[in-house]
Parts: sequence; C-alpha cells; structure tokens
Amino acid sequence: MISVCMIVKNEESFISDCIKSIRPISDDIHIVDTGSTDATMDMIREFPSINLREFKWCDDFSAARNESIRLAGHPWILIIDADERLAEVSREEVLSMANGPAGADGPITIYGAKIRNQTLDGKLINTDFSPRLHPNRPDVRYSCRVHEKISHPKGVSITLNNKFILEHLGADRSIVSAKKKVSRNLKLLNLAILEEPERIDLKIYAMYELEHGCQYKDAIKLGCAICDELCQMNEEYPGRKRALPDVVHRLAKCFRCVGEFENLYNVGELASKHCAESSWLDLEIAMGQILDSKPASAMNTLCAIPTKVYKNKAVYQNMDVLHWLVPRYIGECHLAMGNNDMALKVFQTILPFLPSPDLEIVSGYIEALNQGYNRLREGEAPLATHADEILHVGTYEGEIE
Repeated sequence: MISVCMIVKNEESFISDCIKSIRPISDDIHIVDTGSTDATMDMIREFPSINLREFKWCDDFSAARNESIRLAGHPWILIIDADERLAEVSREEVLSMANGPAGADGPITIYGAKIRNQTLDGKLINTDFSPRLHPNRPDVRYSCRVHEKISHPKGVSITLNNKFILEHLGADRSIVSAKKKVSRNLKLLNLAILEEPERIDLKIYAMYELEHGCQYKDAIKLGCAICDELCQMNEEYPGRKRALPDVVHRLAKCFRCVGEFENLYNVGELASKHCAESSWLDLEIAMGQILDSKPASAMNTLCAIPTKVYKNKAVYQNMDVLHWLVPRYIGECHLAMGNNDMALKVFQTILPFLPSPDLEIVSGYIEALNQGYNRLREGEAPLATHADEILHVGTYEGEIE
C-alpha cells in the first residue's frame, strides 16, 4: 500500500496528468500547495478523495515536503513532483517494491527512480536517479532548503531500479526559464550556506545554479574554490569521489562557454589526476576543440568516447551521451573539415532523436548543406559551411545534464 506525497505551486499545466499517472497505484494522495495563484488547486479538487492542504511558504522546500509526508497513511511513500509522470510501464514494478517490509524495526530499503528528463514534446534530454520510494517512518525525512535530500538512519540500503521510471517534463528549458528557478534556488542556497557554511554540497549546488543561469564567470570562481577544497580531502572520502567528477565537468563547460580553451584543457589534466574518466568531460573538451579550430583533435576525442563507455559501464551510468550528442559533434567536425557529405549523413541520421534547441540547430545545418548542393547544381557557389561561419552561430551553449 502506497501513499503519494507532493508539493506544488502554480502547476496548472502539469498537475492533472501527474495525478492521472499515480491514481492507479494509490488511494492515498496528499498534495501540499505552497501558494498557487493559478488554477492548480481548483484542478486538484476535481479529483475525488485527494487530500489538498495549503502550506505557508517559508523559503524551505524540505519543510513543505515533510508536511506532505506527515499526512501519509500507508506503509510506503512515493515522492513525485507535479511536472513528473509515473511511467505506465512502471506501475506494477512500484507496487512490487512496496510489498517489502516497511515497519519501524528491521532494515530499511529506499528505492531510487530513473528520472527521464525530457522536453515537452517527449524527446529525451538525459537521465539521472533520485530516491523516491521509501518506508513511512518518522526517521526518514527531508532536509535542506532547496535541492532537498532525504535523511535516514545509518545502514539504509538505497536501491536504484531502472524499471522504476519517472518522466520529468520540467527540465525543458522553456519551463526552467519561465519559473525563474535559478534566481529562486540561488536565494535559498545563499540562506542555507549562511546557516551551514561547512557544507560543501551547498556550495556545489550554488555553482550548478550559476552555470544553469549562464553566470559562467561566477561559476568558474566558485568551481575553482570547490575543486581546491575537494582535492585537499582524503581520496577515500565518499563525498570527493561522487562530487569531483561532476564539478570538474561543469567547470569545463564554463571555460568552454567563455572561450578559455587552455583552461578547459587544463581541467582535463586535473580530472585525469584526481577523478574517474567522464564521457561528459570528454564531450566538453571536444566541443572546445571544435570552437578552438581543432576539429581533427575533436574527432579523436569524440571517437574514443564510446569505447570508454562500454569498457566502464559501472562508471558511465548515464549512457545518453551516445544517443545523439557524440554523433552530433562528429557531424560538426566533418563540417569544419569540409567533409560536407559525411556531415549531412550524420545530421540526417540523428535528426529524429534530437531535443530542442539542438533540433533547430541541426535542421539549420541540413538546410544550409542542401541549399549549398542545390546552388552548386544550378551553377552558383555553394553556401559557406566552415566552422567560423556556422559553428560559431550554431554551437549549443545550453545545459548538458
């Protein structure tokens, strides 16, 4: 038996579909509204038996999250956000996981869901994991004002289940921008850092938000300080092993976006000494090499990524880098080197898999290439397709999560 708990604010575009996705697995749904001014609460009231509560916002997501959990009446709790959907294929899996023991005594298991971050039209951006199904116990609660984390007793087993899938639409760039998430999260993180200045994870989240908000110079300054702090930690410290590769990758992206290519390559050297291989870091380096007029070097970097991934599947839990990102930039390398036929073939092959805005960018490449060939057949000069004329305009500077 499962209770579903969520917190919402101004989610009229998403809330109905979210509720429809969870109704088949739960008759105990609790929604805490933190101050909606749109039709969210009216839409929730259209669903019988849902427990809707209003909660005065206090600059603390964990407080609202814990209030929703306090209302739960069943042995297991599923945490979901309004802009997420429980995948239909996962319903039986969730019910099966909730058949395990959830009492006050004995071992605790918390299940992590596979989060499919996708665009509003359903195209995959990337995936990650998040703990979302846990026993209803008073010692399992959330903490931190923003990017809240689940707190639990020692000895808890956290099991990631690839069959437990949540489809997340809120990762679409239009949604992130419309909700002004970056400025809101930075405000809450600054409050949290003042309260707990020793917590490096809060500083890491602040760097992530600066990067998301394209405040690259500030992100670089903070990221360099974080790297110094992490590198001074004992190599066996779990926080260092988890955090350093991701911080280094994001730092590399920031250097790429401001055109500091030597610093980008130096980050690669730092990573080779202090953390495991990262396909995302390799991708950032390749993108920098393209912009740095080194397409042959970029091609070598890109072509090595699939081999690394398949040799180290335990390290590369996120395989999305192979779906379309590597082929996309291989196409740009061909473009920069004048191999227009190969570039066109690569771009046409990956076109069905691209999310926005990459879809628009690559469609523009294809149109330019086709126009060039048509004009050549008509006796006119082909359109220019060199890196300094196309890649400078088209290279995606958005988030790669």
